[in-house]
Amino acid sequence: GGPAQQTLIHSMVGPTKLLSAVSLNSTARQFSQVIGPAVAGFIVVWFGPGLGFLINALTFIPLLAFLAVIRVRPITARTSLPILSSLRDGLGFVRARPFIGGLIAVEMLGVIFIGHTFNSFLVLFAHDSLHVDDLGYAFLLVGSGLGALVAAMYLAYARDRGHSGRFIVGAAMLEMAAVLVFAFSTSYALSFALLFVVGISAVLTQSLTNTKIQLSAPDALRGRVMGAYTFGTQGMRVLNGPILGGAA
Repeated sequence: GGPAQQTLIHSMVGPTKLLSAVSLNSTARQFSQVIGPAVAGFIVVWFGPGLGFLINALTFIPLLAFLAVIRVRPITARTSLPILSSLRDGLGFVRARPFIGGLIAVEMLGVIFIGHTFNSFLVLFAHDSLHVDDLGYAFLLVGSGLGALVAAMYLAYARDRGHSGRFIVGAAMLEMAAVLVFAFSTSYALSFALLFVVGISAVLTQSLTNTKIQLSAPDALRGRVMGAYTFGTQGMRVLNGPILGGAA
């Protein structure tokens, strides 16, 4: 989600439960990226694209209703600054804390070289390299979703809330290594296990990075700091398609 959504989560649950909330949010996003295309494909094939767009529009109704009843802790009113001054303050905060820039860079590399395009290429690997049908491809997606669920359960109940930066970097490297091995795999069982690892490591990286950055920023700057984080991750997705498309 964007910076407004991320800071809203912090306002709703507070710092002590932020990791659990962010991990559940990341898992929901992983599931939507994995299950969504399969469900959409079924709807388009059997009912046409019109119904697909209609269902997509209707799903926003409960979301809007939920937003209308959300209650967050009150925030002390403060004098608004000019846009450029606000932007300068946020970037200055990030620049003064190299570990924030490092965390953003770690996740940004994964977004640029893996990103959402990985799921698009997955169907080609399933058919051309693993030689399975659509059902086999669907089970590969289940592997990634199960991994995301395991990671979310771990983060929700883990006693150690002080995961180090090395842990986050290790999770990101594990994700990239699993994707690299998957690219050369011709074994279905191995590929399923690798996608399970990808699901775990992706949620660990995203959730822990998001949480650490939010907790490091004061209330007055949290939205701007999360804006820098969002730009470094979601904003860099525009580079993912051309890179993987050229490689293909």
